[in-house]
Amino acid sequence: MDNPFAAPVMTRTTLARLVPYSDSAATPSAAPACHGEDPDLWFSDRPGDVDRAVQACRRCPLLRKCLRYALVHGQNSGVWGGMPEEQRAALRAELLDRTGDEDLDGTRELEAALDQHTLALGQEQVAAVSA
Repeated sequence: MDNPFAAPVMTRTTLARLVPYSDSAATPSAAPACHGEDPDLWFSDRPGDVDRAVQACRRCPLLRKCLRYALVHGQNSGVWGGMPEEQRAALRAELLDRTGDEDLDGTRELEAALDQHTLALGQEQVAAVSA
């Protein structure tokens, strides 16, 4: 019997459903970076694939929303919001310890972690362009 309290698990067929998106309703700049890509890339165990998925996420306008979803729902596989699963699991555990609450959604700690992650990705991009 399925556990009704288990976190939703994303598969390659549901990855693109994270954020409602329609080709006709959105500009290309609003499309998730994973849209139209092979979803297996985000769930691969090969380091090169993980790096490619993280790089693709960096250009995604929905990066923050994607990472928020994964942290709030305990999504423990794949790359979400530009963060590999091991790094994300460690961050989620840290956030749960700090808040003392299973519901991370809307907490200041979650928002601060999202700010820090997106800032770090932006700084890495600037450094790469400057090099």
